[in-house]
Amino acid sequence: MPVQVLVVEDEPAIQVILSGVLRDECEVHCVGLGAEALRFASASEPDLILLDVVLPDMDGLEVCRQLKALPRLAPVPVIFLTSKDEETDELMGLNAGADDLIPGVQMMAIRSDKNDKYSQPDARFVGQPGKPTGVGFDASE
Repeated sequence: MPVQVLVVEDEPAIQVILSGVLRDECEVHCVGLGAEALRFASASEPDLILLDVVLPDMDGLEVCRQLKALPRLAPVPVIFLTSKDEETDELMGLNAGADDLIPGVQMMAIRSDKNDKYSQPDARFVGQPGKPTGVGFDASE
């Protein structure tokens, strides 16, 4: 069974980039809202969660706290994706229970390095903010 990665990101372009980078090795599921992330993670227990700090419906820090409060999900690694690059942001993420953080500078490098190869979206992974994508997730659950 492939590694299951949940990408929690409200920007469709970043969803496409991350899905493109991961799709050869992982089963990728993308959601654009914190509430969807909590629902999906509870139902499917992903192996890794890539979590945006800034989401439209709730703070990524709170999503992380709620995930880590659930005994089944506490061991699942959470890596924050952030456009910020400050030490205080890293400390806040780690205090919320995150295992690591990819700051903005590194995210921009990923985008520029992978942009040509992954600029054509794969229909399996493209969604709209607030609409989950990927295999095996029904938004009505």
